[in-house]
Amino acid sequence: MEITGVGTEVVVSGFGVWWLVAFVGKVRQMWPDAVVGDERLVDVDVSDLRLPDVEGAVSDVLPFARDAEMDRFWEENGYATMRDGEGPFAIFHRRQRYLDWEVNVLRAHDAFADNVHEMDDRRRLLIGDAVIVTIVTPEDPDVHPFSRRVVDLFLSCFTAEPGPSGA
Repeated sequence: MEITGVGTEVVVSGFGVWWLVAFVGKVRQMWPDAVVGDERLVDVDVSDLRLPDVEGAVSDVLPFARDAEMDRFWEENGYATMRDGEGPFAIFHRRQRYLDWEVNVLRAHDAFADNVHEMDDRRRLLIGDAVIVTIVTPEDPDVHPFSRRVVDLFLSCFTAEPGPSGA
């Protein structure tokens, strides 16, 4: 089978899954008839969502489809877009007790000041108790509107005020 989809990695601090619970809630709002794996998303008990127990272990894939038709499409075509420009996507995550990365920072978003500034700077990133999340979308989010929407939906879990259910 040909590998499909484009991965976007995000590092999340802390081993909790509150961000995953929030994301599932946002997908439920976007796609009321969504399916994840073999069940309807509205039937998924978010209290069952867990991180892998072992550092570096990758979670089970959480594949999201708008409905049963898109789920069948995914089985045959992988992470590709349907005629309407939308397509299935997935979340993988793995935990790390400690991350030590050197990164080139090209853009910084200050959530408190609600601004973005361009930069070209080398930084060292040290994070304890981290989760590396990979969001697999049908196309490159930098050029594809639906894929950008999925990544932005995920990122909004970290910038929005929590709702009544914590999502």
